[in-house]
Amino acid sequence: WNVSDGHVHGRLVFNGLLGFLAIGLANVGGEKNGMHGANILMAIPGGNYSAITGFDLAIDPSIQEFQISPNPEQSAFRFWGVDHHQDTVTAEARHADIIAELDITDCFSSFTFEAVDINHVPFNLEGVDELLWSANDIDSFAGYHGSNRGRFSINWATGEAKLYQSGEETTGGEQPSDSSKASSKLAGMMMTMMLG
Repeated sequence: WNVSDGHVHGRLVFNGLLGFLAIGLANVGGEKNGMHGANILMAIPGGNYSAITGFDLAIDPSIQEFQISPNPEQSAFRFWGVDHHQDTVTAEARHADIIAELDITDCFSSFTFEAVDINHVPFNLEGVDELLWSANDIDSFAGYHGSNRGRFSINWATGEAKLYQSGEETTGGEQPSDSSKASSKLAGMMMTMMLG
């Protein structure tokens, strides 16, 4: 990642095919380690989502903003990612401050983005943000991410990033334990520095 002129420039890379790929601002204190209520950027493989048939892959992939339901009983995309009256994906890029580009190959999926906020929740460029990421490479239903997920913090002012260890819960902006420093290399692989 890089911060320039008040914008975060980032790239999320996943070693897998695109079922979905997401990064966002954790809902600190929210259920499931901040997932519920999180505001995210999410790359999806198609459009016209249906809980029965998944995404229509004849429609181009896109990157959209969503808020995951704060209700822990509504984890599935079908609860928070679709308009139940029209059975379609609800979000499009909701404001012009987000610039995003998707790269899909037979080996990996990635997207780059430039943003000042996600769903109008600004990045804390003077301090630390708690972020999360997840991915699915097994279906086109925006299904369960399995172990393809994580939570990390970034101090935008200093560039320091720390990945939380599996099962390590945080509250109220706590910093991860020193044991997570060994995983900072993984965090670096998740979000790579934008060149240029």
